[in-house]
Amino acid sequence: MPELPEVETIVGELIENQLVGDTISKMSFSFSKVLQNISEQDLHKKLTHAKILNIYRRGKWIVFVFKGFILGFHLRMTGKLWIQNQIKDFHKHERAKFFLGSKRVLVFEDQRKFGRIHYSEEKDPFPKLGMEPFSMTFNAKTLKALFSKSKRTLKAFLLDQTKIAGLGNIYVDEALFASKLHPQEIVNRLTLKETERLVLAIQEVLKTGIENNGTTLGNHRSNYASAKGKGGSNQNRLKVFRKDGKPCLVCGSLIVKIRVATRGTHFCPNCQKIK
Repeated sequence: MPELPEVETIVGELIENQLVGDTISKMSFSFSKVLQNISEQDLHKKLTHAKILNIYRRGKWIVFVFKGFILGFHLRMTGKLWIQNQIKDFHKHERAKFFLGSKRVLVFEDQRKFGRIHYSEEKDPFPKLGMEPFSMTFNAKTLKALFSKSKRTLKAFLLDQTKIAGLGNIYVDEALFASKLHPQEIVNRLTLKETERLVLAIQEVLKTGIENNGTTLGNHRSNYASAKGKGGSNQNRLKVFRKDGKPCLVCGSLIVKIRVATRGTHFCPNCQKIK
């Protein structure tokens, strides 16, 4: 699933390709169930000739701003949002196409059909999402206060989008390794110093992910690719994710894979000891 760095990369490329200021001339769907909160017919009425005023990221959502409403794209497991420079027939995994005034096409592709396009006229279209990892509110003091009210494991807490928006399996594993914290540690046991270490680690692994245009784990069409159709290179910087059975780069112990919060979880049993 594309996480914060992958979504941030896509948003940056959409802006770089001057989609802001472009208009929607028409749209077409091969899978209308991709839509949330609006029917295909009503969206046609709202979106035809509408101008794209802004594009931004919120958590793992790619948000297009129009006058009076937004469209948010969530890629889920296998979704892609990319720019097609000429009109073509639907590929079997393409679920929606938005034809632009500039004669280009914005394509929403999703092999497994888990992705969604969310319509909202609310001032805050995603009220349940938690803190942004690069926001002023994301600091050790705030996070420690949230930890103190919970008995969940650290991995489960960090994956919860109502707490921190944008983190997923890859970057949580990497941040926990960087901060030397065990994924099964109970969050209310963490000290302020450990929480400070975690905050810095989360921001650092996300920043590295963005600098490397995201993480692409394979060459299959379902794997992450940016709006330009390019894979990321952050997979070459991963320390523990999918490294089970390989030696830790810090101590040489073998990386272990377990399941935490139903997710495959990778860590070093020597560097990340539970209390």
